[in-house]
Amino acid sequence: GRYAFVGAGAVVTKPVPDYAVVVGNPARVRGYVCECCQPLAAKGAGLTCGKCGLRYVRTRDGVSRATDDTTTKPKARSVSPKPKAKADKRAAKATPAKPRR
Repeated sequence: GRYAFVGAGAVVTKPVPDYAVVVGNPARVRGYVCECCQPLAAKGAGLTCGKCGLRYVRTRDGVSRATDDTTTKPKARSVSPKPKAKADKRAAKATPAKPRR
């Protein structure tokens, strides 16, 4: 397959999928690599290259490069204002303590 890696001494008896890393006798898929030769890391339903950031999706035949239609955009995170706990503590230290009875 395109961009596939075959390990030294591997005996290939079947077609190798695109982007696959195959090793052993008989050759078996042990992982996937990016077009820049870096291993792909699983992120959610897809695979992502840690070096160049290209995205891939798993298919029945192996892995294929993701298109804009197949990639999901990350959800927007709502940012809430930080609590003012530090300011409240400073204010508490500034006020003198009431004497105990």
